[in-house]
Amino acid sequence: MNNLFRQMLICEKKIHQIKLDSIQDDFNQNEWIIMNSLYEVQVEKVLENDAMKHPGVRCLAEMMQCTPPMISKILRGLEKKDMITRSMDQQDKRNVQVTLTEFGKEKVKEGRIVLAAYTDQIVKRFGEEKLGQIIDFMNEFYEVSKEVMNDMNTENN
Repeated sequence: MNNLFRQMLICEKKIHQIKLDSIQDDFNQNEWIIMNSLYEVQVEKVLENDAMKHPGVRCLAEMMQCTPPMISKILRGLEKKDMITRSMDQQDKRNVQVTLTEFGKEKVKEGRIVLAAYTDQIVKRFGEEKLGQIIDFMNEFYEVSKEVMNDMNTENN
């Protein structure tokens, strides 16, 4: 394995070791992503699409790029913590709608305060310009990596 590839793997591992739950102990990273997404559509109303106001398991799985069973497991945990409720979609009984509880909304507000303080410290230490460059490079790296994987998959088929 060449040195550059090894360094890329080490860097990726380090990034994945930064865990949200070390600064916010009410929920883990996957739970936070779901909770924050629900907050955006149900409280802040960032989407005009009615279907997204109370997304179901399939919609959340697509958003998080994981399987519906994994989403169901995360939702069960959030439901046990009284962060969300699940109810049958009245227009399509096969679907389950997910809604933040008032307690869940409060926890998201608290979590956002903690994350804002964390983000402010990162920006202070890195500088806004340098952090913007890192984000741009990471996005570009992601796109190039995705293209290379697609090209390699096409060649192998």
